[in-house]
Amino acid sequence: MDLSTLYLHLLLVLHDFSDAYENLALRKSAWQMHSHLWGAELAVDGQFSNLSHFGNQCTIYGNEKSTGEWRVDLGTVLSVHHVFIQYRTENLPWDQNNDFTGRFLGFSIYISNTTSKEDGTLCFKDKIYFRSTIPNPVNITCIQHERYVIFYNNRTYAPFPSGSSTYAYNELCELEVYGCPNPGFYGVNCSIPYPLNCQEGHCEIVRGTCLGCDRGFRGENSAWQRYPFHTTPWAANLAVDGRYEDLSAGGGQCAISANAKHIAEWRVDLGEVLSIQSLFIQHRTDDLPWDERNQYTSRFLGFSVYISNTTNKDDGTLCFKDTNFTVDTIPNTVNITCRIDGRYVTFFNNRTHPPYPIGYSSYAFADLCEVEVYGCPISGFYGENCSIPCPKNCQERYCDIVSGACRGCDVGYLGQKCDEQCNNNTYGSKCSKVCQHCINAEQCDYVNGSCPNGCAKGTYGDKCDIACPSGLYGYNCQDNCSINCGVPERCDRVTGRCEAGCKIGWDPPKCDAECEGTFGDNCSNACGFCFEKEHCHPLNGTCINGCDSGYKGQQCTQVCNNSTYGPNCSLTCGNCLYLYGEQCHHVTGQCPLGCVDGFTGTRCLLLKEGSQYLYPIIYSSSAALGVIFLLVIIIIVKRKRSRMRRHEQEKETKRKVQSYQLNDVYDYAGEDQASFYEVDASSESDHIYAPVN
Repeated sequence: MDLSTLYLHLLLVLHDFSDAYENLALRKSAWQMHSHLWGAELAVDGQFSNLSHFGNQCTIYGNEKSTGEWRVDLGTVLSVHHVFIQYRTENLPWDQNNDFTGRFLGFSIYISNTTSKEDGTLCFKDKIYFRSTIPNPVNITCIQHERYVIFYNNRTYAPFPSGSSTYAYNELCELEVYGCPNPGFYGVNCSIPYPLNCQEGHCEIVRGTCLGCDRGFRGENSAWQRYPFHTTPWAANLAVDGRYEDLSAGGGQCAISANAKHIAEWRVDLGEVLSIQSLFIQHRTDDLPWDERNQYTSRFLGFSVYISNTTNKDDGTLCFKDTNFTVDTIPNTVNITCRIDGRYVTFFNNRTHPPYPIGYSSYAFADLCEVEVYGCPISGFYGENCSIPCPKNCQERYCDIVSGACRGCDVGYLGQKCDEQCNNNTYGSKCSKVCQHCINAEQCDYVNGSCPNGCAKGTYGDKCDIACPSGLYGYNCQDNCSINCGVPERCDRVTGRCEAGCKIGWDPPKCDAECEGTFGDNCSNACGFCFEKEHCHPLNGTCINGCDSGYKGQQCTQVCNNSTYGPNCSLTCGNCLYLYGEQCHHVTGQCPLGCVDGFTGTRCLLLKEGSQYLYPIIYSSSAALGVIFLLVIIIIVKRKRSRMRRHEQEKETKRKVQSYQLNDVYDYAGEDQASFYEVDASSESDHIYAPVN
C-alpha cells in the first residue's frame, strides 16, 4: 500500500469517527501569537470554503516571525479523540510548487490543561513530510483528556529541513477538535458513562479506560501507554496483570507499542503516593532465546525508569537509565532498586537524536510483558512488614521504606527523622530562612518566622523584616523623627539620630529637646552666667532675666570691670590696694590684695581707728547733714505756701493777716537760721577727737 492510499484510508476512518464525535472547538475562544489582520477566531468559525486571504476564512500570522503558536480553549477539560486541520492554499493546487506547503512543514500539535504547551502532551510532530508529501487537510489522532489544543511551529535553529520556509507561520483556515462535548462519557456517540472510580471522572474516550483511579481503588485500567500498537489485544494494562508465561505477541500477556515511533512511554498509576523498594521488568522476547540475535534486545536498550507524583515523568525522579548495556549484556528480567515515594512509575525510551549506540533499534518501543512495583501498600509506614509509622514530622508522612529517614521535613524541622526544631535564628522549610530582627535577637517562630515578642528597633511586621519608613524609628516604628533635624524628619530608623545634625538651638542626637545650659549649632556653646543659673536662650545664648552677680553683657560672659562688682555690676569696689591693676572680686567685692592704708574689712569700706582719713570724713558727714536739714526746711516752706494759695479767695483782711503772718514766719526763719549757725558754732567745741595736725 503506497503512502497516498494509506492516507486516503486514514481519512475515511477518521471521517467515520467525526460522525461519532462533535467538533468541540467550533466558535470557542481562540488566541494566536503575533496576530495579523485575520484573527485567531477565523480558524474555528466552521468556514473553510475559500482558502485564500481574500476569503476572510483563515487566520493569518504576522510576517518574519521565528515562532508561531495558535490555540483554542475548549472551555473545560474534555475527552478528545482527534484533530482536523485545513491549511491555507490560496486556492492553488496543493503540491510542491505551492509556497504554503513549506510553511506547513514541521508543525506540532499539543494538548494541555494549561495555556502552556510544555505542561501538556505532544500529540504530533512533523519530522517526515516534504513539500510534495505533506497532506492538506490532515487528521491527527490524539486520545487525550485536556482543555487547550495548541498548533505550534518554529524556525529558530537554522538550517531547517529541505523545503521549509524561512519563517514560522500559523495560517489555519480551520482547526476542528473532535471528542465528547460533556465530561463523564465515552464510546460511540459519547453515550457510555465513565466507570465510577476513575480519578476526577476521566477515562479514555474509546474503551473507557480510567486515566487514574480514585484513592483506594485499583483496576485493569491503572496502566497507560503512549502510542499503543492497538488498544486490544496488547493494551497497557497487560503489563500489570500478573501474567508473563507467554512473552510473545500472540500470548495476550504483553503491552506492545506502535511501530515507527521515536518516543515510547508507559506508566502505571499506584493510586496514591506509596513507599517503593524495587521494580521488576519482564520484556517481550517472542519466546525466543534472549541474546544478540533476538531483535527485542535492541528495542530494550537505552530504557529509563522514572517515579513521580504526576503523570509527567520530568516532575519526578530518574531511578534508572541504561547507558552501559549492549545486545549481548542486557538482562531480561531486570530488577531495579529504587527506594522512593511516588504514585506513577514510568517506563521510557526514545530514539530522537541519532546516531544511536551500536545495537540500538531505529525506533523506540515499550514492549512490556510485566512490570511489578514492590513496596508498602499503605502510605506512611516503613520497615519489616511495613509496620512502623513514619516519623510524625516527615513531610506528608513519607519516609524511606527501610530506614524510616524522612524524604523531607515539615516546615520548621531538621534531621533524618525531622525531630529537631529550627534554631540558631533559622526557620521554615529545611530551616533555610534566617530570622530577621526580633527584639533582643530572640529566636523567631521556627515555622513561620514571626517574632513572638515583637521587633527590634527600626523594623516592623510579623517577621520584623520591614524597615521603618522614612520619618519613623524605634520599636515598631512608633516614634517620629524630629522636625528639628537638619533635614526635617530624616533620622536613623533604629536610634532616631538625625542624619544631618540638628537645627540651631536643638540638642543632638535626636534633636527632640531644646539646648539646656548650652546654645547654638548642635548645642556646642556653653551658656554664660545667667541670673540664678537659668538656661540661656537656645538660639543666641542671651540671658532672658539678666546676669548673675558679677557679670554683664547679653550673654553674661563679661566679668564686671572699671572697679565695679555685684548685681549688674552696679556696686563700686571699696578702697582696695591695687598693685598691678587688679580690682575687687567681681562677685563679692572683696579686695584680693587687701586695703589701702586707713581702711579695713573684706571690701575695705571701714576706716581704721586713728586713721588720718577720719576728720575729712567727719567734716564731710557734717556738711551732708547740714544740707539735708536745709532741704527739710525748704520742703516745709513750700508746703506752707501751697496751703496759702488755697485761701486766696478769703476775705481781704484775712489775706493781709496771712501775709503779715507769713512775713513774721520768714523773719522767724531767719532767726532760726541764725540759731543753726550758733548750733554749728557751739558744736565745734564738742568734738571728741583731737585735731590731726
